[in-house]
Amino acid sequence: FNPQIQSSNVIYTDRFSTIYFANSEGSYIEQERPFLSARFTAIAREGDNVQMASESVGSTKGFGVMERISKGRIQA
Repeated sequence: FNPQIQSSNVIYTDRFSTIYFANSEGSYIEQERPFLSARFTAIAREGDNVQMASESVGSTKGFGVMERISKGRIQA
């Protein structure tokens, strides 16, 4: 907790797409792909000095990216 943080906001989105592959030889593949994104914003104030910081992350590799966020292991 930091008393200088005046407000914060988190936006989380997830969705799944189904991709279909087929060829003239009769092969057929159906693939489900996840997409996850999150945006974090904080506004801090110290006297007249007000600053905002935000960070966004997105992944098509599953929910593991959100687990790493919760553990503070996201790298730029």
